[in-house]
Amino acid sequence: MKNIKGIAKLMIAALMLVTVVSCSDGANTFPDRRDESEAAAIVPGIVKFEVSRVRADQLTPSQSVGDEVVEVRVEKGDSVKVVWNIINADTAVIALKIGTNVEITAEEAFGDADSVLHYPLDGRLSGEQVIGPINEPTTLVLYAVKKNVETEYVHRTAVITLGEIDNALDAMFTADPVSVDPGQTSTISWEVDDESAVVNVTCDNGEPITFGCEGVAIPADENGEAATITRGAFHAKGCAIIGPLTESTTCMLDATAAGKDAVHKELTVTVTNPADQLSANIYVDGQSSIEITAQREVEVSWTATPGTALVSIDISEPSAAKCEGELPQGTISSSGSIMCTVFGSVDFTITASIEGVSSVVSDVASVRLASPAFANLEVSKTWAFEGEQVMVTASVPTGTAEGIIEEVKIGGTPVQIVDGKASSMVTVPAEGVMVEMTYGGGKPWSTKAVTAFVLEQKNLSSGETGVASISYDVNDMRREFLGMKQAAYADGSVRLYDSGAAKTVKFPSLYNAAFMGRLGDYAVNAVSVRPDNAAQVFAATKGFVMYTNAEGKWERLTSYTVGAQKKGENGFHNSCKGSTVGGISASAKGDPISMSQVCDVVALPNGKLVVAVDNGIRSLDIDGFIADWKTSSQKGAGSEYPTFGKIIHDLELVKGSDNKVCAATSEGVYCSPDGAADSFTKFGDLSETYTLTSRDGVLIAGTADGNIYYSAVANSAKWEKLGNIDSAVMSLAADPYSSVLLIAGKSSVSVMRDGNISVITSDDGEVMSVALSAKKLGTSEDSAIMYKVGIGKSTGAMTGTTVIEASGKMMEAEADTASSINDGDAVPVEDENAEEDSEVAPEENASETSVVSSLEDAASQF
Repeated sequence: MKNIKGIAKLMIAALMLVTVVSCSDGANTFPDRRDESEAAAIVPGIVKFEVSRVRADQLTPSQSVGDEVVEVRVEKGDSVKVVWNIINADTAVIALKIGTNVEITAEEAFGDADSVLHYPLDGRLSGEQVIGPINEPTTLVLYAVKKNVETEYVHRTAVITLGEIDNALDAMFTADPVSVDPGQTSTISWEVDDESAVVNVTCDNGEPITFGCEGVAIPADENGEAATITRGAFHAKGCAIIGPLTESTTCMLDATAAGKDAVHKELTVTVTNPADQLSANIYVDGQSSIEITAQREVEVSWTATPGTALVSIDISEPSAAKCEGELPQGTISSSGSIMCTVFGSVDFTITASIEGVSSVVSDVASVRLASPAFANLEVSKTWAFEGEQVMVTASVPTGTAEGIIEEVKIGGTPVQIVDGKASSMVTVPAEGVMVEMTYGGGKPWSTKAVTAFVLEQKNLSSGETGVASISYDVNDMRREFLGMKQAAYADGSVRLYDSGAAKTVKFPSLYNAAFMGRLGDYAVNAVSVRPDNAAQVFAATKGFVMYTNAEGKWERLTSYTVGAQKKGENGFHNSCKGSTVGGISASAKGDPISMSQVCDVVALPNGKLVVAVDNGIRSLDIDGFIADWKTSSQKGAGSEYPTFGKIIHDLELVKGSDNKVCAATSEGVYCSPDGAADSFTKFGDLSETYTLTSRDGVLIAGTADGNIYYSAVANSAKWEKLGNIDSAVMSLAADPYSSVLLIAGKSSVSVMRDGNISVITSDDGEVMSVALSAKKLGTSEDSAIMYKVGIGKSTGAMTGTTVIEASGKMMEAEADTASSINDGDAVPVEDENAEEDSEVAPEENASETSVVSSLEDAASQF
């Protein structure tokens, strides 16, 4: 039992650090009773008992407990200060016990109870003492005793509880106005929520602070003058005037009060630069530019800031406009309007300045007099391939004076105007198609109606048997990838071109060359660049997905081996778009007998990589898989997945959606909202589909039997037929800004315009891929558009670039000037230090493609 009591004592001592004053004999003793004859009705009394919280070196106002038990609230770790005054007593003691619903008896207070911490006062009948820290809710009792005939006791109790206490001062600190012109003043006001607070207000640049403001008395100095100071003690509530100000000024308020956290506030009064306020705008009939067909009256209106701005308005051709009054010339005129009669094309220019300030601003409003007869050109398409046939139509606006148009030529050939239109079907030459007109006595007018898209041939290098894929970087359409095809395993690598720079992608040494050589030809079937990370590129080839790592080197991301289900099984199997993959016969179940072809790969904005394999779709989280492929496994390898066992010919990230992916498979089209292998579902009832493309939420499919269909992806997979060609549709590419569709058959490339299909190349090699990329070179509807087109064939690549104005007027653009992919037949040089079994030659010498010189200015806009 003694041990238990000893432990209790130790626990109490650990919870509160208290200085215990012993009695003279070194022990706490219960006082003896005095002889009854000495009792003369003298009753002890406690006339003062105060317990207050001690925080750091500050005290909150004392709390007098009185006769009642009153709570004193402190934060954990605080101390308390006890103040007492006792009369008619022999001795006294302070006793403490952990808990708030406990009683401390006189016997416990003056005795030897282990549960009570004693603090004898040794005859000190008045005084004060700090006790703490307080770490648990505690009951504190002050006992006083007088030994009469009957020993008399009095006591007072305080209950100490723990909790958070708001120690913060709060202050309002504002300026009015917060922005002034040079030489003006501002009024700062403040109010601290504790009237006893000591307040100090300063400004960072020493601007004078004048006490008081409207409605507040200004204290006077010893001479009776209004006090002007830069530092000093302020009342808890007040205001002052700062300035006149010559520069932006930051003022600070600091306030302190006993027992509370100090508060600091800042505000800035900005001194404005007059030049920043300077602006000028001018309009004709409320617009910045108008077109008129004859002389008429227009309203010229203007505004200028600040109100003190000096304004001048000038007319570019004084004879072309006559105004009813004088236009401002170097005078103050913040706004105004005037009526002017305009006789021809003219510009109204406003300039505004501020006296003493060098800055000047201007604005122009234009009036243009239209030609008396203007051909409103309506062209079936704004661009076309050289040799393509297009219908060009020029229409005459209603109201044009009869006979004013003398002749219209389309492509150099005169065309009659019938029912207000001149139309002609033309074969587009390399220089494009011009529409020319003469009117009003031989006046000429012309515009280019169709710009020709001239494709340049890029030849193959040694060892290459075709261009299997063409694609463009989603982050920068100027970056072009050509994925090459080769006849055999060769040296264990495949080749691609990144904007003309050859990249050799070396396979890892999973299997020996004899096994790999039995699988047939090899190609880079697809290249995909990760959105918002142009350094991370993925390439699809036979058996592997390769990618560029953090060092820019190619390495394996994942591989796909075909294992035998039984002894004697051969790995030969059907693959992408009618091709086959070779294999060997198994000696035992589980032997590798072939590798699956990776037909396509797409990196999504959501961080997933979708892989089209010739036995089903796989998907993986790119970052997680690269970091640890064992714990971040890919999905898709199992019969429970919707596309498993199907040949996945092509993938399309649907344009106009965030991460919606559709797949062309041996059993039709499947789509997923996010690219996950387990979320693909059948989309409509198409037969085997080889290729997909899209434009603004519309999916376009090309099938193995030569048909072309379209469907809105939100339209319950209802397919409508667009047309057909006489072979399987191998690849499609859609123009996002028009209805043009490029169609690759097995041996020809066609263009579909408004439902009409015309062949542009044929009989010069197998067609493997078509690609089209387009981007506006600005943000407005009328911005020019850059186009890149590529065709991959067994004889090489055909590529071209052009820029077209959205209005239909086009800028002549040269095609890519490179005559071959790699300057003749030179084989790209590999890095001799490349690791034999894992990565490929480093890309330090890679160079990005440069846009042809005539496009540099336009391309620099994005």
